[in-house]
Amino acid sequence: MAPRAMVEPVAFLSYAHTDDTGRGRLTRLRTDLEHELCERSGRDIKIFQDRSDVVAGDLWRSTLETGLGRVLFLLPVVSPAFVASEPFPVTSRRVP
Repeated sequence: MAPRAMVEPVAFLSYAHTDDTGRGRLTRLRTDLEHELCERSGRDIKIFQDRSDVVAGDLWRSTLETGLGRVLFLLPVVSPAFVASEPFPVTSRRVP
C-alpha cells in the first residue's frame, strides 16, 4: 500500500469541526471507509480531510480548493452543527 500522502483523493469529507472533537469520530469514519473501500476494490483509497491533509505552513484555503478540485465525490456530513455553521466558500460553490 502506498503512503497516504502519495495517493490522490477520490472524495472530500466536508463537516463541522465541532463534530470531530473529542474522540475524532469523523476521522475514524474516514479511515474506516478508506479501509473498507480499499479491501473491496483492491486499490489504495484516500478521502481528503483537512485534519490529515492540511499541514502547518500550507495555505489552507488553497489546499482545500485544490483537494476539492481533484476528487470525484463530495461527502458532506450533515449535522445540526454543519447546518448552523457559516458556509465555507469551497464547499458552498457548485462541484463540477
